[in-house]
Amino acid sequence: MHQINNLKKPWIALALLVFIVTVYTLIVGNLAVNRYMSFNATIWDLGVMTQTIWNTAHGRILQESVNLGFPISRMAVAHWELIYLPLAVIYRIFPSIPLLLYIQTFVLACGVLPIYRFAEKKLSSTATALFIAVAYLLYPALHGSSLFDIHGLTFSTTFLLFTFYFLDQQKTIKTISFAILSICCREDVALIIFMLGLFSLLMRKRWKISFILITLGVVWIIAFFTRGYFIGHEELMKSTSMAYNWDHIFSSSEFLKSPLKIFLNIIQWLITFENIKYLVKLILPVIGLCLLSPTILLISSPTLLLNLLSNWHQMHQLEYHYTATITPFIFLAAIKGMANLKQKLSRFPGLPTDRILLIIGMLIAVASIISTAQFSILRFHNSWHVSDNDKLLSKKLHAIPLELSVSTTARPGPHLANRKLLYHFPEHISNADIIVIELNRSEVEIKTLAGKLRTRKVPAMNKFTRSVFQDTTLGLKFVQDNVFCFQRGLNPKDSFKNHAFRDELPPQLIIGEKVNLGDSFFFLGFKPVYIDDRQAHFQLFWLNEKKQSKEVSLTFYLSSGDFIQKIPYEPLFGRINIQHWQQAKIICDHLFIDLPDHREIKTFSILASFSAAEHAQTHYLFSFKLP
Repeated sequence: MHQINNLKKPWIALALLVFIVTVYTLIVGNLAVNRYMSFNATIWDLGVMTQTIWNTAHGRILQESVNLGFPISRMAVAHWELIYLPLAVIYRIFPSIPLLLYIQTFVLACGVLPIYRFAEKKLSSTATALFIAVAYLLYPALHGSSLFDIHGLTFSTTFLLFTFYFLDQQKTIKTISFAILSICCREDVALIIFMLGLFSLLMRKRWKISFILITLGVVWIIAFFTRGYFIGHEELMKSTSMAYNWDHIFSSSEFLKSPLKIFLNIIQWLITFENIKYLVKLILPVIGLCLLSPTILLISSPTLLLNLLSNWHQMHQLEYHYTATITPFIFLAAIKGMANLKQKLSRFPGLPTDRILLIIGMLIAVASIISTAQFSILRFHNSWHVSDNDKLLSKKLHAIPLELSVSTTARPGPHLANRKLLYHFPEHISNADIIVIELNRSEVEIKTLAGKLRTRKVPAMNKFTRSVFQDTTLGLKFVQDNVFCFQRGLNPKDSFKNHAFRDELPPQLIIGEKVNLGDSFFFLGFKPVYIDDRQAHFQLFWLNEKKQSKEVSLTFYLSSGDFIQKIPYEPLFGRINIQHWQQAKIICDHLFIDLPDHREIKTFSILASFSAAEHAQTHYLFSFKLP
C-alpha cells in the first residue's frame, strides 16, 4: 500500500495526468462538438459568443449584434470577456467552432494539474492525489461548463485553481499572473479574486499579495459598474441589465426603507427545496469533505449567493456554466478538509492514516461517477447523435455568404455566427438578407421583442413565420430537413417550385391507398414532421395528372367522432395556387394544424374536399394519434 501511495518515479504520475487530460479532452470535446453539430446548441449562447470571437478576429473588438439587434461591443453593455482576444487570434487562422470547443475542454481538463499538486502536497500521497484528480474530471458541474457552449467564465475554473495553488506556494508573480487571467474571463470573477485576497490576509497574514489581490478585485468591479459613465452607453446598460434576476429580493429604495424585510427575503429565497438540491449536488461528489474547510469554501461565496438568490432557473442547475467559479473551491476545500482529517487521525498511534485517506480518495472518485450518472449533462448525450441531415444542413448554412445579414431561430444560430450581422428571429425579418426558420420541431425559441424575458418558446408556425411566407420580397434559397432558408431578392415563385415540384416520392413516406379527390387530382401519402398537444405538421404529397383550367381549392377538416373543425390552409404557403401546380409532377405541400384543447381526444382524422370535382365529396386521407 505504501508503494501505491507514493510512486517512486514522478514521471509515472505526470504520464497518468497527461493521459487523463487527453482522454477527457477527446471524449468530452467530441460530445461538445456533437451537441453543436446535432443542433442542440443555440444562438444563446454559442451563437453570441462565436460571433463575438469572429468579429474580434476581424477587428471589431468583442462586438456582437444578437443581444440588442445591432452591432455593439459586449464591453459596453454585457460581460467583460477579454479572454476572447487570444481565442480570436486562433479563430482568425482556423475559423472552426469545433476547435473552440476542444480548446475550452482542454483548458478545463488542465485544472487537474493544480488539483493534483495541491492534493499531493497536503496529503503526502501520490495515489490519493491521482484519485482526486480523476474525481475532478468526473465532477458533474465541470461537465456542464465543458458542454454548455463557449463562455469566458468557463476558462476561469482552471485559472482560479492555478491562482490558489501559487498563492498557497507563495509564488507571488505567478499568483498575480493567473489572477489577471481569471478576471479577464468575466467581470464577476473579480469578486472571487477579492475573496482570495481576504483569505490570504486573514488566514495567511501575507500583506503584500493580499493588498494586490484585493485592489485588483475592487478596481475591476468598480470599473465594470461605472463603464457607462465613461463610454457613453449608460442607458443601454440599464436596458440590458441582468439585475432583474434579483429584483424579487430587493431594490435600493426598499433596502433603505426596510432592511429587515430585505434580510427576511434573502433568508426565504436561500432556504428553498431547489436550492437545497443544488447544494447537495455540489458537495455530494466530494462526499461533503469540502465542509471540513469552510474558509476555502467561503472564497466562492459571492458566486454561490448570486446563484442561490437568483430567480433565473439555470443558475440553480449543474448543466450550465454558472458553477465555474464554485467548482475550484469545492475541490480545494475537500483536499484541505482531508488534510485536516489526516491531522486529527495522526493523534491516534498505529492508525493507518495513509490507507484511510487513499480509501477516501477512492470513495470520492466513486461518488463522482455515481453523481455523473445521476445529474451530469452527460446523461443527455444520446440526444446528440449527428445525422446525415444535420451534416448537410450545417454545410448549407455555412455556405451562406458571410457579408449577408441573417435573422434566424435559435438552433441554426451557431452555424451562422461567422458574420458581422446576426439576429435572433423575429428581429429584422423585414430587412435581413437571409431568414432561417425551423419547421422541423413543434416549438422554436424566438427573441422576445419587449419585456424582461430575453426569449420565449412558441409553436413553430406562428404569426412571425406566416409573415415571412407572405413576404413577396423573399424567395426560398433551400429547404433541408424542414428548415427553411429564405433570401431577399430571389424569385419567389421559381424558388418555391424548386422545393415543391418533384420527380419521385421521398423515403420514409407513409403511403396509404391512392385517393382520387376528383378531376385526376390524387393524394399519394404523407410524412409527419412533428405532432404534439398544441400543433401538428405534416408533409402532404399530391399528383396532379392534368392541368387544372379553372379555379380550384382544397379544404381540410380535422375530425374525431362528433368533433369536426375546418383547418386553415393555403396551397404551398399561399405562394402557388393549385391551378398552377405542374402537371404530372409530384407536389410536396405542408399542412399545419392548431390542435383543439379537448384533452380527452387522442386520435384525429384528416379529411379533404377538392372543389374542382363535379360533385365535390369529402374524402378520408389519414389518421394520427397525439403522443
